[in-house]
Amino acid sequence: MKASGGVRAGALGIADQVLLSAGNLLAGLALARELEPSAFGVYVIAFAVSLAGASVQLSLVTDPLMVLGAARSGDDRARYLASLLRVQVWVCLAVAAATGLAAMAAGLASAAGLSAALAGVALATVPCHLQTFFRAVFFTRLRTGAVFVNDLIFTLLRLAGLGALMMAGALTPFRAILAGGAAAMVAAIVALPLCRDFLGARGSVRDTWSAHWGYGRWLLATAGAYWCSGQAPTLIASGILSPVAAAVMKACQYLVAPLNVAFNGLDGVLAPRAARVLVERGKPALSRFLGLFTAAAVGAVGLYAVIVLPAAPWIMEVVYKGRYTGYVPIVAVLLLDALLGAACRPSILRLKVLADTRGIFVGYLWSAMTGLSCLILLAPSMGVMGAALAAPISSGTLLLYLTIVGRPGIATAVDGRRRAGSPAVIEP
Repeated sequence: MKASGGVRAGALGIADQVLLSAGNLLAGLALARELEPSAFGVYVIAFAVSLAGASVQLSLVTDPLMVLGAARSGDDRARYLASLLRVQVWVCLAVAAATGLAAMAAGLASAAGLSAALAGVALATVPCHLQTFFRAVFFTRLRTGAVFVNDLIFTLLRLAGLGALMMAGALTPFRAILAGGAAAMVAAIVALPLCRDFLGARGSVRDTWSAHWGYGRWLLATAGAYWCSGQAPTLIASGILSPVAAAVMKACQYLVAPLNVAFNGLDGVLAPRAARVLVERGKPALSRFLGLFTAAAVGAVGLYAVIVLPAAPWIMEVVYKGRYTGYVPIVAVLLLDALLGAACRPSILRLKVLADTRGIFVGYLWSAMTGLSCLILLAPSMGVMGAALAAPISSGTLLLYLTIVGRPGIATAVDGRRRAGSPAVIEP
């Protein structure tokens, strides 16, 4: 690929991540503004459940595809993608069935609103997962333009559907989730003509599944630990307190979300850049690179906090119609969590470059265990503030772990394992 093509592909990749993150943020803000806190809390819980299902797909299907499919070409790639599509269908059907069972359980527990929302997630799972699969195929083929166009179609249709529901006064969590599923279905159908080269091919499903399981099982464990540290607190807080607690936490998180949009957009660029620095100039240069990244990330969060925190009461009054204005201190706690999270990112990047995905898993596991324990202890006595305080405590635990694991001795040991022949795995 020419240099100009590589730059264009990288720019489109970043733009795509920003597009999806911004679309999710706009949809969330609209729902937080229009739905009553109890109904919005139900949506937040259902969304957290949908992310658990998405992590299964990402870990076992699309993330391995980015690496295992990139080296294939011609008929071999067609057979591989055809068999993987069958694996994808079985995975998303299993996730949809599990979510449907959760919806039935919520109905039996007399949680009608949550049951309906989870039923919406179950119905939307197959189209959403298929759209994600096709965009991963485009990424593997370095067709970032096709990825961007497909995600643009999905985002615009999703936001248009939410807008139509709001104008009709018919917005509910169930319908909002179905609007996303319908948008994903259209985007997946649009993607089909670009995938016709492998749709009729035949490949070994067993071999493909074996390869993906071997690659993705640690990614799945890491995703589970990450979900426990990021999404499980929402479910536990709503169980200990009420769905309104989940709504409050999510509404406050949206004020911090632009930081995640920016960092997620950079992730796809920084990982390969750091890997090249390590290979071309060695670990001292990598340490300097990560030091600059740390200073920039922490400084950006600090500057954002200085700007947003004083304006938070006004922002929440205007955006949320005054529903969550009294919870500005929660925003301050979440900004502290964002600051600690920014300090963690360079060390996580180091472990990715050194192929120590197991180390990342262990770090998130400790973080999740600490955060969930603190939430269970603090929420009953301190309410939403106690649930929110668990977040920076969890991130602080992760930072402490990464500081210990990232010391030169262990980094050298990991590098030694790579030279000894262990496969290098860099998460896409």
